[in-house]
Amino acid sequence: MTAENLTLTLDSGDVTIKLRNDLAPGHTARIAE
Repeated sequence: MTAENLTLTLDSGDVTIKLRNDLAPGHTARIAE
């Protein structure tokens, strides 16, 4: 995981979620812990 992306690996393939620090800074910081 990078600071701006979260990648989930599923049986059907990878899902990449872009983390928006400008919209949810607390959420992004919490996931990055």
